[in-house]
Amino acid sequence: MAMTSSVSWEKVAHLSPEDELQMQLEEEQARLAAVEASTTRNAAGIDIVDGKASGTWSITVLSAEDLYLNDILDLSHDTTVVGTLMVAATAVEKGKASARVAKTATIRVNPLAQRATWFKAEQTTAAFKNVKTKAPSATLTLHHPSPLVADVFIGSARLTLPEAVLDQKDHELWLPLEGPPGHDSNKSYGKVQVLMRFEFDVVARLRESVASLTATKARLDAAMEGYAATAALVQADVRHPAAFGAAAAASTVYIPGHKFSAETFHPAAVARTPIADGAKVMTPFGAGTVVTFRETTKMYVVLMEASPGMTKRTTTAYLRTDSVWDAPEPPRFRPDVAVVTPYGKGAVVTFRSEDKVVVVRAAFGTLYMQEKDVVVEALGPKTMSNRERIAAAVESSGAGNELFKKGGLADAIEKYLESLVFLNHVDQDSASHKEKATVLQTMIRCHLNLGACKLKLGDYSDAWTACTNALSILAVLSDNRRGKVAEWMGRLGMSESLIYAEWPSKARFRRATALIAMGNDAEAKQDLLVAVKLMPKDKACRSLLESVSKRLAEAKEKEMQAWGGFLLDQSKAKEASPKPPAKPAAVATRDIAPHKKSKDDASWSTPSLLLAASVVGVAAVALAALAKRK
Repeated sequence: MAMTSSVSWEKVAHLSPEDELQMQLEEEQARLAAVEASTTRNAAGIDIVDGKASGTWSITVLSAEDLYLNDILDLSHDTTVVGTLMVAATAVEKGKASARVAKTATIRVNPLAQRATWFKAEQTTAAFKNVKTKAPSATLTLHHPSPLVADVFIGSARLTLPEAVLDQKDHELWLPLEGPPGHDSNKSYGKVQVLMRFEFDVVARLRESVASLTATKARLDAAMEGYAATAALVQADVRHPAAFGAAAAASTVYIPGHKFSAETFHPAAVARTPIADGAKVMTPFGAGTVVTFRETTKMYVVLMEASPGMTKRTTTAYLRTDSVWDAPEPPRFRPDVAVVTPYGKGAVVTFRSEDKVVVVRAAFGTLYMQEKDVVVEALGPKTMSNRERIAAAVESSGAGNELFKKGGLADAIEKYLESLVFLNHVDQDSASHKEKATVLQTMIRCHLNLGACKLKLGDYSDAWTACTNALSILAVLSDNRRGKVAEWMGRLGMSESLIYAEWPSKARFRRATALIAMGNDAEAKQDLLVAVKLMPKDKACRSLLESVSKRLAEAKEKEMQAWGGFLLDQSKAKEASPKPPAKPAAVATRDIAPHKKSKDDASWSTPSLLLAASVVGVAAVALAALAKRK
């Protein structure tokens, strides 16, 4: 299978990282051996270096929320906050080298949200060295550096080392803020988020590093063995991975539209598919929407959700690929979802996450129910998310295909129409380019298969409509073949040959078949001419075109003979008598048989046709809008 221009993929040189990894492993093993032979510890289990404990307590202040700001009066309307960290004197060794005080950067506070956030560029890590105990304590004080009066106290928190932090890894903790001495215990001063890490045992850290490198090397060796055994068989250097087909469906590495394991294609030869533009994602800084993915820097541009108290989304984040992931599925108890309670049916108003209470609107009033007492009924197209609608549409379309193969044409039609109902409810404004591509490919396949079903049932008018719908979508795609949606259709495994040749040819062939059955050979010939031009090697198209052309030629010859005989008779009449000739009888130029509607025509009702047409309209408008925004 040759590579096609519509499928975007990257091929990079096969790397050989095993040598570099082996070097790192040997260096770590040598360091571990040296440290194990020379390290001593104090009574608390802290490493001793140059006669002093070498424990290091690293603290980074990340954010503060629900701050009590009523006592702050800043005439400049520029409320700021700074944090001061002070470790207890009994926790560190004596000496000038053991610093006990550190400060954070001064940042602005959002007075409406009562929140302060130290972003990455503003974060300062306080590293308290020469800590000699595993139970140190420190105090974090937040205050407002007022330019007019003395600094205003905001809150303080006492920091200790929980047992979980003794694993020498980073841990994020939320700590409550307390007021000044003698403060009102019923008043809340907010909370602060800190990142802690306590390193005290270099031997344990090196042992963990050696174990991790050893496991990574084992995985790489196994992958290389698998690649060496299969690369020659699949011609990995010259063939596109999509040629491997279904064998690669359940693996972990992405080629656009496909996943591959080391047994099928080596990870170093492919690039991972980026998250689609417009997709809802999560980041370390909260939820957002992907604006674009920059190929050159391998960075995502993400428009973050508006902060509490703000109406416009103004924050844009530039994040690495490992800091962006797909947003989770929406919750079960979303607004307007139909539910069943012990008191009858109702609809969800809201879900209170703080106390796990579901607020339900019933016919007789509002219910406040525990989560366990509420059962969600089957979601419908109106209450589903875009992701759920598309998944349901793909599932219905697949079920229709299975029914079609078994000969259940009526049931297959119902499944295809059900799929179109789900697709008709997809919100085009919030759908990502990847979701739009999936919608379009499912719609095209549904309409093509509807046309095939209707042809078998003898419903030729409905078959013509279904094929025309498919061609309408394909025409819009052709006009926007350089857009993002068309690009994503390629990433989902659809080649340009399939989209712009095979599908249009198939649609025109089936529409021509319906036209021939309805006695319209002239229009059928036009469709077949285009179909043969798109797919010259299609024998069925060529054969049908020859048959139609022959019939049209014979009809034309009969017509000429009929008109020729009429003119000859008229000439003889003029010679025999000067009287004007009688008006000739009408001669039929085409043998157009009237279409007899079959009994099965009721299965495709007028609403169904309107539905199909409306779906096509949605697709056309969406792609046209996308082309303008592009």
